[in-house]
Amino acid sequence: LKVHTYMPSLYGPNQNKFSPQLDIQVSSIERFHEDLKNEIIKRLKDHASPRCVFVFFENSLKLTSFYECDEFQPFKTKARIVSEQLTFKEKEAEIVRAPQSGRITLLSK
Repeated sequence: LKVHTYMPSLYGPNQNKFSPQLDIQVSSIERFHEDLKNEIIKRLKDHASPRCVFVFFENSLKLTSFYECDEFQPFKTKARIVSEQLTFKEKEAEIVRAPQSGRITLLSK
């Protein structure tokens, strides 16, 4: 790389604010999938146009558990999975598609 180009954001200054009181939620094991589903719905609808949502899981087992649960069924057509089982090229392809409006991407560490 011999040339660098810097460009200001097309979206203006970052308006995201982190508040531990509002942005951290502790759920019981029994309510985890329901609460996560509700958070996805909230994130998809919080804006004038649907946003993409990224959900990170500790491992593929927990990701699959959520993907297969009853609460997530209505979102399966909008969802993509990025896990350690994918090849490097498959991961790259999914990451390129992930920012699409209304897309939900479930990822494992």
